[in-house]
Formats: sequence, C-alpha cells, structure tokens
Amino acid sequence: MLSELAIFAWCFSHGRLRRFAGEPWCTATLARLPGATEQKAVAAKLEQFDDATFLHQLPGDQYLAIIPDRSDCAA
Repeated sequence: MLSELAIFAWCFSHGRLRRFAGEPWCTATLARLPGATEQKAVAAKLEQFDDATFLHQLPGDQYLAIIPDRSDCAA
C-alpha cells in the first residue's frame, strides 16, 4: 500500500511516471499530478497532457508552463 505522502509526477525528461515519498528531489522536468494512487495520477496525466510523453510533444503554452525558470542560474 502506498504512503499517504506519496507525490506523483510525470517526468517529461524521461517519459515516465515518478513516485516520490515526499518532496520531489529529481532535477528533471517534472509535472506534479494530483491523485493518491498511480491509477489516479495516470488518469490526471492523460487529462492534462493527453498522450504527450516528452516535453517537445506538448503544445507551446503547456511547454512554457512546465519548463523550469532558470533565471537564477544566469551568469
């Protein structure tokens, strides 16, 4: 049984569902998904992002909303 603290996210960098037992620690491009179970998270992913697996498959507005703000890394 999954922990109530599980956080699900779709990884657009690797094209797969990720499950975290707390705050996501991965630096890949993630989109958090609602749902306390894998099944609910996958349903939310399909509703929000249709069949897009990787970042480049998203429409422009979704793409821009998901890519991380890297302005703090500017030289």
